[in-house]
Amino acid sequence: MLSGTVIGGNTAISVYLQSTDENPTRYYDGYKSTADKNGSFLFIEIKPGTYRIRAEASGFISTESESGSATLIKLQANETRGGVKIFMLPVTSVCGRVTENGSEKRLG
Repeated sequence: MLSGTVIGGNTAISVYLQSTDENPTRYYDGYKSTADKNGSFLFIEIKPGTYRIRAEASGFISTESESGSATLIKLQANETRGGVKIFMLPVTSVCGRVTENGSEKRLG
């Protein structure tokens, strides 16, 4: 079992565990969960292996772990792990005009 919290998202958030196993004979692709309104998520009955965990939501940038890098999680048989934190950042954009000394400046 694996549980944790998505921080920074305030919408429907999908959390994925994707196997990093390159074995072509494996018979599963990973797992999906949905975080509740508080950001909590839970995966039950996970096969042992190494997984990349990520969260996705409309209007948010792909996530990273607390350490700032992609999160790899290695789970043993019958292991229970909690406290995983995933941070989400909203997609933003900047718009405006480029000026120089108060006058519009052409680029290009």
